[in-house]
Amino acid sequence: MINGLVDVIWPRSQPRCSLRCAGLRWLLGYLGEHPGKTWQERWIASGLNDGKRRIRELSTGNLRLDGELGHSLLLLCCLRVIRPSLAAFRVNSFVRYHEHFEAAQNDPDLERFLALVDKHDTSGHFKRCARFDVAAALTTQGIAFADLSPEALLHYAIATREGGWGAGYESYVGHLAWRLMAESGHFPKHVPATLRGAMRSPAMTPAELVDRHNIADPDIHALFVAYLTRRSHDIDYSTLRDIAGDLCEKFWTGLLKVNPVQKDLALTPEHYERWRAVLEIRRDGKPRLSAHAVMTNIRAFYLDIQGWAAQEPERWARWVAPCPISGRETRSRAKANRRAKERMDARIRRLQPVLPAFVAAVTARRDHFHDLLKAATDAKPDQELTVGAKRYRRLFTVGDARHAEIHGRANIRVRDESTGRKINVTFTEDATFWQWAAVETLRHQGLRCEELLELSQLSIRQYVRPNAEVVALLVVAPSKSDRERVIPMTAELFM
Repeated sequence: MINGLVDVIWPRSQPRCSLRCAGLRWLLGYLGEHPGKTWQERWIASGLNDGKRRIRELSTGNLRLDGELGHSLLLLCCLRVIRPSLAAFRVNSFVRYHEHFEAAQNDPDLERFLALVDKHDTSGHFKRCARFDVAAALTTQGIAFADLSPEALLHYAIATREGGWGAGYESYVGHLAWRLMAESGHFPKHVPATLRGAMRSPAMTPAELVDRHNIADPDIHALFVAYLTRRSHDIDYSTLRDIAGDLCEKFWTGLLKVNPVQKDLALTPEHYERWRAVLEIRRDGKPRLSAHAVMTNIRAFYLDIQGWAAQEPERWARWVAPCPISGRETRSRAKANRRAKERMDARIRRLQPVLPAFVAAVTARRDHFHDLLKAATDAKPDQELTVGAKRYRRLFTVGDARHAEIHGRANIRVRDESTGRKINVTFTEDATFWQWAAVETLRHQGLRCEELLELSQLSIRQYVRPNAEVVALLVVAPSKSDRERVIPMTAELFM
């Protein structure tokens, strides 16, 4: 029955058709020797689903038939007779799998997606990637296209990257497929428009923040979750995350090291002093410079519970206890802040003398790779180049030729003759330019790193004075100060 269906879906000439039928019979016979009521159960029992062996490692005793086994497994996967794990699917390296898979499906939703892929303005290579990603996800998860949810495609993309099965396009696994499904309405509206946005770590819930610290006592666990949930309504996420770390790890976990049987928030003076000693030392043995900030959060925790207990005694009264941290101890935080500012200023004074050397090194690196890219672009394959004091050799392999055929041009690659290291000059020149741009922007404008990352072309404005003089302005998005800033740009940076 399977052989007849295969011949209808994927017609072949008679000799090859007979060989394919023989391969299918042998493979199904091999799986039939293993226990199970279904082909899927027998496939799993055979051990091939673990992804540690390729199907081509099996031997039929016939060399021609051995070469047909991989294609036979491909057909069984396309027909959904077998649902391989992602590891087993990728280890077998099926050739043009998506083309065979699409021919075997009678799925209008999948056909509409394929039409969107064909119309998209991108290279044929990335269109094939999108088709393969969808076919692989549907095969390994055993679902129809209508059931391909954002979670399912995200799982496929992450698992493929972690397994190292990107086959040279690790950075693009699932990206085009995700974008097309989001734009076409296949995904719900609240789903990020790009896979990159979906892969960013989302904000964790208060329960998830507490779970990270493995608190065994269910009552204490519930207390911290309830406290963080209530505080989450009036503070930002980064502050909530820091408070969770201070309460769960630095306070409670540290307290259990002093008193393993602690069940409530009432601390004896002895236990408090011993906990303070634990708090002052980090895991690496160095003094904890942020101890005063931790104590402030813990004191606020005690005082909040005392205040809330008056309003909701049934929920908070059982946890009311005297705060072991006196106000005098937290008032010394201003002194700790001054010491922190002094350390920052001292570090700046120590590094200031080497800034010119650092800027010169970044600029020289940018100029060197710019010259190398220019020289290597015009060089012939295997031609030796000399840029500055270094010698390189232009590389152009069969893979580069295929890359040029698919994308229109190949990346410029050279080999450093002194080290033997191969360098992708196209990527490296681009990276060194943006490194130089980041250094220049930071040193001329004094921005924070997060402010630098938010800059775009729209951040540059021009103000024309009455005398027709043009002043370049840099608009900085709100950051730590929660206030937008407009900074005049130096002429050197603007140029």
